[in-house]
Amino acid sequence: MIFSTAACAGLSRRSVVGLLATGAGFVLLSYRIGAATSVPRAIAFDGDALVTAIEGEIRRFAPVIGWQVLKSPGFVTALASLPGRPGEIVAGLTGGGIARSSDGGSSWQFPGKGLPAAPVTALAASAAAPDTLYAAVAGDGLWHSTDNGAVWSLAMDRPWIGEGEREIVGLASVNTASGMGGIWIYAATEAGLIRVQTASAAGRRS
Repeated sequence: MIFSTAACAGLSRRSVVGLLATGAGFVLLSYRIGAATSVPRAIAFDGDALVTAIEGEIRRFAPVIGWQVLKSPGFVTALASLPGRPGEIVAGLTGGGIARSSDGGSSWQFPGKGLPAAPVTALAASAAAPDTLYAAVAGDGLWHSTDNGAVWSLAMDRPWIGEGEREIVGLASVNTASGMGGIWIYAATEAGLIRVQTASAAGRRS
């Protein structure tokens, strides 16, 4: 599926969710900028704007403005926006660590003390507490920060599903009480989905 700038004029969080819901499995969204057609490696919503990481660039689509190519903090493998905080975006980097923007991706800072020097495969901000971030690190596990990415600590090792440990390739925070003093973080792997109770980081397969 190719989206031109004109075709994306009505793009919204709801429309993308609708595409995912009506398709079989995942829908890969391609779009055309000039003569190039590419598939994003990561996407996130910043209010009504769509932010994508593609071919070493950060690209942003906003109604009326259209597509913009922004300064990239590096080769980005994951993106997350902070709930209720327009302009605040976090990017996971293939070389390890994260980058953080407070202006919608126009400039970046590089916090992340404590994260291993390995690719960040997925990111999520807590739906209940935006200063709490979660990052999946290749070959390691799930890490979390309670100060908007400044300092990180290990939350849990890679989940064991079937016959071995599995890499986390997607994260989502859901503001639904777990019944054990926290909310749920859902983690996708190539072998299935687990959910992690945030207070204790005790995972279970769904």
